[in-house]
Amino acid sequence: MKLQVLINNCVHRPGLKAEHGLSLWVEHGGKSFLFDTGSSGLVVDNAHTLDVPLPQAEAIILSHGHYDHTGGLRRVLEDIGRPIRVLAHPDIWRKRAYKDERGIRDIGIPFSERQLERAQFSYNSNPREIDTNIWISGAIPRETEFEQIEPELICLKGDTWVQDDIWDDQAMVINVPQGVVIITGCAHSGIINVIRYGLQIAQNRRLYAVIGGFHLWHASQKRLEQTIEALRNLEPAYIITGHCTGLEAACVLKSFFKEKCIFLDVGLEINL
Repeated sequence: MKLQVLINNCVHRPGLKAEHGLSLWVEHGGKSFLFDTGSSGLVVDNAHTLDVPLPQAEAIILSHGHYDHTGGLRRVLEDIGRPIRVLAHPDIWRKRAYKDERGIRDIGIPFSERQLERAQFSYNSNPREIDTNIWISGAIPRETEFEQIEPELICLKGDTWVQDDIWDDQAMVINVPQGVVIITGCAHSGIINVIRYGLQIAQNRRLYAVIGGFHLWHASQKRLEQTIEALRNLEPAYIITGHCTGLEAACVLKSFFKEKCIFLDVGLEINL
């Protein structure tokens, strides 16, 4: 399995561009997939620089309906130049926002479905095998007590803004000989919930690697400690993290997991 980072908050080497967002190129079993598209069209620029053949993608997988994972979709579709499957949960089109002391700002997909003519949307709420030993999770059960979605994330229900449960948050799950690789966009469901459900889907108890944003930038010290303890018990060979994990939390993970912990920077290529 090969993974290449096309978009993240930081770059790995000169000549590439970073932004607040995530996009990963995933190759396994002779098939290629684009997981998320970042905030803007920079994903295409970086793909060209890295010689990543976006038109060869079997499908585009959207982890959830926030702009920093979907904003590059239209330009990606233009670059691919043909109809392509876009795999997502049906809730990706919900009207979404972030509310704080500065007010309410839109953080949803910056397009309508009609504006994405080449996208052949295929929706799933439940786990779905998209190729041999490759799944997308659908909605992830929330079982841990310490992983909560922050109240600042809201969505429109009728005419009222309410807490957004982000049920469209989903992961990519891949069985490899060494165990299970789990790829997540933001892990709004809680990274431990994501991992446990991914292992259940793959029917494999061995976690080999967890990759993506862990959404710990706002986490309390107690939640971070509980997350680290749960990760220790899962015994992954690799923790490859970035984006919404947050710099402080990522550094704490690095201090505990040492060489097992790798930062997701644009241009990084990982062979697992």
